[in-house]
Amino acid sequence: MLREVNKEIFVHIQSFAEWKKTSPFKVGFEGTAGVDQGFNPYYRYLHENQEPGMYDMGIGLKMLREYVFEDIRSKLFPELPSRQTCLWVVPMKKAEDIIYWKTQLDVDRQFILLELTGKVFSTDESHLHIRPENFRNIKELEGKAKDYWGAEPGDSVEENLFEGKFKVLEILSETGDIVQK
Repeated sequence: MLREVNKEIFVHIQSFAEWKKTSPFKVGFEGTAGVDQGFNPYYRYLHENQEPGMYDMGIGLKMLREYVFEDIRSKLFPELPSRQTCLWVVPMKKAEDIIYWKTQLDVDRQFILLELTGKVFSTDESHLHIRPENFRNIKELEGKAKDYWGAEPGDSVEENLFEGKFKVLEILSETGDIVQK
């Protein structure tokens, strides 16, 4: 589901993994996420830092998934934000989703309160689940991509991709700080 937002409050979970050692976010910082901004840090890492023998099958499958998902998006859903250039966000009112994403990002992180103006695409995160042991072929992956881009958020956890202007309102240390707001 794609919707326009105007000065709505979301949380971005900034992870400090291999691809992102420092945060560009400071309180008051204003920026833009989207197509004209180039790859987000995760994609830049996948494109520039993988050397032969440096990744396992899981990383290789993630790379393949992302290329297939972007191919389907650009051909069938070009109006939606790209996973390659977006900013991943979680609505403030979805504390359970914030806690879920915290557990999925098994790295150091900080929680950034953002004011967003632009477009947010919400979908069912379960379409991303692809494992080496159950991966069969590209056609199946293309089907998952069509489901991801065409899906309404279901009963599972939402994934939200943002494209537009943002302003950093606050940097929080833990999910408890968010839940209390």
